[in-house]
Amino acid sequence: MRSLLLLGLLAGLLFATGATALALVDDSEATIIAAGAETLDPGSVEAALRPVDGFAAKPAAQTGVASINGLAIQSNNPTCGSAFTVHVNVTNTTGQPTPPGTVSLRNVHRGSGHVNYTGSQNYPSVPPGGNYVVPFQVLINSYESRGQELTASTNGNSFNLRYDLRQGNCSKGFTPIPSPPSGNNQYIQVRHSGKCLDVPGGSQGTITPVQQFSCTGNNNQSWSLESVGNGYFRIVSRFSGMCLDVQGFSQQAHALIQQFPCNGGDNQSFSFRHASGGYNMIVAKHSGLCLDVPGSSNNDKISIQQYPCHGSDNQLWRIR
Repeated sequence: MRSLLLLGLLAGLLFATGATALALVDDSEATIIAAGAETLDPGSVEAALRPVDGFAAKPAAQTGVASINGLAIQSNNPTCGSAFTVHVNVTNTTGQPTPPGTVSLRNVHRGSGHVNYTGSQNYPSVPPGGNYVVPFQVLINSYESRGQELTASTNGNSFNLRYDLRQGNCSKGFTPIPSPPSGNNQYIQVRHSGKCLDVPGGSQGTITPVQQFSCTGNNNQSWSLESVGNGYFRIVSRFSGMCLDVQGFSQQAHALIQQFPCNGGDNQSFSFRHASGGYNMIVAKHSGLCLDVPGSSNNDKISIQQYPCHGSDNQLWRIR
């Protein structure tokens, strides 16, 4: 009987010791997980992306999606009427890759609340702990006074930056951002040369690069603008029924603009950023680059390319 009691006590002691050891392992694992979450270093974000007067809204409650932790103007003197670069820093503080997403950016005059710029850009999947800088070319053509506010948003998360805008050559007053006309029989004319967007030789072939050519009023210069939602349009040739398309879905400068069967891709979706005098920059959704006449050439038969937006006359187009 005494032996049985001793064996029972020994078994109970071993069981209690094992339970204690298990509890210590569990606590250790919990500590490791917590420590891992705390090792995300905010200092790893580029210093240029820390605005002096910026503030973040509460991050989205979702997991596995990117958020915004920085917004910066890459110019000391942003000026009305001149394009300037804005960088939005998208970050992933979750433990899994995020899906691709879209950043929306808008600018308002702080005094009146008038919106004087809107734009959006896509970003790819961001790895855990990673960052991705989304560039915007911002052109504001409405000046009421210097106080402005930029707001970048994605996945229900936003980041704001207040700054001062110089008046430049803008006249004082508010000009609403116009929407481009939609419908058939639109001619698209570039400002610097006065020439029209043209399908060479009235071609109906795919992968035909479009060009600038003296305006003739023929169907190979006639386009329809069809809304695809969220401020984007596809631009369809009346002659061929094909869409304006960035060749090969390229995100590189100098990629050619062609006609191609409409497929709903982001390289066939364009936004119109208002400039002055009824002109717009035409911006590809997938790349954020602008339709551009290379070298500001005034010659016929110059193929159109995409190029970083700078707001010069060879990137300004009007619909007529």
